[in-house]
Amino acid sequence: MKNIAAGLMVLSLLLCGCGKRVSDNERLNIAVRQLRDAEVDKSIQQMEAVLKNNPDNCSARLLMALNLEKVKTKDEILEL
Repeated sequence: MKNIAAGLMVLSLLLCGCGKRVSDNERLNIAVRQLRDAEVDKSIQQMEAVLKNNPDNCSARLLMALNLEKVKTKDEILEL
């Protein structure tokens, strides 16, 4: 009986961690692919989601700068 209870507990913990929440690193990878495929708007959306969760993420800030460089002028970027 203890084995069944332990097994159910482990199974429930695993299932709780298998939600549709996307990690910041996964979002960064997606954004890089989108930037490479010239899907700049989608890449910007990924970076905004990462920066909302973690505003100090240097990788996300760098990618956001690369995205903005593709779609905005220097003056528009400096106004942000």
